Amino acid sequence: MLREFTFIVTNVLNGCTAITNVVVTEDVVLPDFNAGPDLALPCGGGLVTLAGNGEAFPNFTISWSGPGIISGANTLNPIVNAPGTYVLLATNTVNGCTVTDAVNVTAIGSGLCSTIEGRVLQDTLENCTTDAGEPPLVGWIVKAEGALETFYGVTDSSGNYQIYVATGSFYAISAVPPSVLWEQCTPFQAINVADPNVTYFAADLKIQKLAGCPLLSVDLSSGNLRRCFSNNFFNVSYCNNGTEPAEDAYVVITLDPLLSIVSSNIPYTDLGSGVLNFEVGDLAVGECGSFYFYTLLSCDAALGQTHCTEAHIYPDTTCIPTNAQWSGASLKITSECDPDSVRFRIENVGGGNMTNAQEYIIIEDQVMIMTAPIQLDAGEFVTVGVPANGSTWRLEVEQEPFHPGLSAPALSVEACTTGPTFSMGFVTQFPPDDADEFVDIHCLENTGSYDPNDKQGFPKGYGSAHYIRPGTPLEYLIRFQNTGNDTAFTVRIVDTLSAWLDPSSIRPGASSHPYTWDLTGYGALSFLFENILLPDSNVNEPLSHGFVKFTINHQATAPLETVIENTAEIYFDFNDAIVTNTTFHRLGEDFVTVGLWQPKQPEYEVLVSPNPFSDAAILEIKGLRQNSALRLQVFDLQGKLQMEMDSEAPVFQLKKGRLAAGVYLFKIEQGGVTVGNGKLVIQD
Repeated sequence: MLREFTFIVTNVLNGCTAITNVVVTEDVVLPDFNAGPDLALPCGGGLVTLAGNGEAFPNFTISWSGPGIISGANTLNPIVNAPGTYVLLATNTVNGCTVTDAVNVTAIGSGLCSTIEGRVLQDTLENCTTDAGEPPLVGWIVKAEGALETFYGVTDSSGNYQIYVATGSFYAISAVPPSVLWEQCTPFQAINVADPNVTYFAADLKIQKLAGCPLLSVDLSSGNLRRCFSNNFFNVSYCNNGTEPAEDAYVVITLDPLLSIVSSNIPYTDLGSGVLNFEVGDLAVGECGSFYFYTLLSCDAALGQTHCTEAHIYPDTTCIPTNAQWSGASLKITSECDPDSVRFRIENVGGGNMTNAQEYIIIEDQVMIMTAPIQLDAGEFVTVGVPANGSTWRLEVEQEPFHPGLSAPALSVEACTTGPTFSMGFVTQFPPDDADEFVDIHCLENTGSYDPNDKQGFPKGYGSAHYIRPGTPLEYLIRFQNTGNDTAFTVRIVDTLSAWLDPSSIRPGASSHPYTWDLTGYGALSFLFENILLPDSNVNEPLSHGFVKFTINHQATAPLETVIENTAEIYFDFNDAIVTNTTFHRLGEDFVTVGLWQPKQPEYEVLVSPNPFSDAAILEIKGLRQNSALRLQVFDLQGKLQMEMDSEAPVFQLKKGRLAAGVYLFKIEQGGVTVGNGKLVIQD
């Protein structure tokens, strides 16, 4: 719109005037934006991105309103997680003109989904029918297994669940017990989901107890560890997954030697040597709880050193009968760091003698240096020594067949040396011995600066391929920090699980703040921290951090060499998602390198044939740069010289002689300069 104005200027002294005309253009341009087409949430629930569009010039602002905006409220493409109407408001900040447009988000994917609803109750009268007063089972995973797809839900405080499913299939509805002490009255309930946009109601899933006793689980975690700081935070969560109440429960915490307790939110008893006892009282069936404590990490710790802290909840006995074929033997590993050696002690702490010889292996950093059989009577032990050379040493041993529980004895020792340096980063590549639910061992490397919004998977896995053995449970730790400029009132973490992970095996764990969790669709896991009031890092850096941990198994059908990837999205209030790094693990067997030779130059090679040997062997060196004489020295694992010989040729004739069976270290020198080190294995 154009308007012409006349401008007149008059000199009041002489009456002279000047006249000019000016044309003013009125800005009436409306913002050219729209909210995009109507959309639907994915079948089974989840997230959808609105498809708003328009010319986003600097003088235009955008804002959305609606019931479930997760992030991006001031962008064209917000992410939402709830059905309803979402309104876009675009404003021209120059002239104040606005335009609004709306989009509808439906609760079911493209109209092809329906809902299955029901309840999970404890069948206290054990008649497989619903009776008045029977308690709901809270936080139980429920799955709907169809011919092609499986969908999931979680029971709420009333035992109710709601599962979105695709139309046109029969679904077997079943609850996933948190322990082997529970059993569903019927294996599953079949629901024929024939029509879209229909809610199907399933009969109550009735759960009975197979045996009567408590079964306690514990989980321990911290977000990060920093040297010389006294605010290193640990959270301990615990539950009674059994069928009877637990009386006088308590948790014993064994701190890493470089950690010392500063404070806690509940009383504890200091038992000495870093061992703390926390009384948590009686626990009803299904009851969970948590407590936390702060620690000081010694300044003597090296940057990047690993610190392992253990939580063990009692009572840890169970009414699950042991297999009659179990011998009663039970192996336990402990260790000591001496000035010259790391000494592993393997002891049979069970009440029976071992009826079979079991193999133990020793790994130095990433290299397996020996494997040997062991067979112990009740109360017997053996000691295995390795050099205190700064390597990370690990010993693993198998339990007797039919041993109760999931114990897989293993122990790693880092930083045992009198030298100034030692290897780091190897402890967490393998799992600790904490597969039984009543014990949890949390190993974490201390850090300086780090990405505050990240994801870690434990064990980290072996080598650059991150190999883990089939059946290894995975623990995921998701860390977050409010690096904005205001308090965060809500934090939501969404983890869309890999298809190679089993959603029914999820066990939510310890966290920095209280949360609720949910599982929907094919495996969309979410954690919601409501009213977290997380300060921004500029106001209170220590309290701006948070974390949550969960445990999950991989699919039993996953073949060897399967790569399991996992990524999480972190939402602070209505801001865009922060996407974490992607963790990955690869399933494999026999992936640990069997190392015998460590050359000082890449071209140096050594051949020992045979190795292991029983009587004699030939040791040949190749790739030498000169032909001068060589010296061979053979040491036992305590570093004592056992054999020494010289040779003008790059070949040595080895004889067992009086050497006992075992592992030996050798060193080859030329002109006083080390060519390389290696290992010999002598058998009887």
